[in-house]
Amino acid sequence: MTDAPLRVLHVVPSLDETYGGPATAVPCLATALEALKCASFFFSVAPLGRAAVNPLMAPHAGRWVEARPVPVLTVGRPAMRAVRTMEGLISAERIDLIHLHGLWSHLSWAVGIILRRRRLPVLLSPRSDLMA
Repeated sequence: MTDAPLRVLHVVPSLDETYGGPATAVPCLATALEALKCASFFFSVAPLGRAAVNPLMAPHAGRWVEARPVPVLTVGRPAMRAVRTMEGLISAERIDLIHLHGLWSHLSWAVGIILRRRRLPVLLSPRSDLMA
């Protein structure tokens, strides 16, 4: 076991403050993790630049990637671009763990591909996706 800080990639549908729950909870969680010496990085799908207007993301400036939105049912080139972009971030930042926030987004599909390729551990927070 190493003493190096854990490097976590938070995958969340949107960090736009108008999105609601995860856009508030995820930056707060990352701030708490950083107090425990865990480095947090973010991958979301939103109109480019929307995370920058979320005041809770200010302490995490420059540590997120916002991919362009693609239709949920698209599994061709746009979705594979999300996989390639996420894999690039994982390699560049030496990510140790993926924290997937939510279930019903094409990001879940992209994370599944990456997990099979890289054998990274994953933490799943379904948020309200399992409520009836």
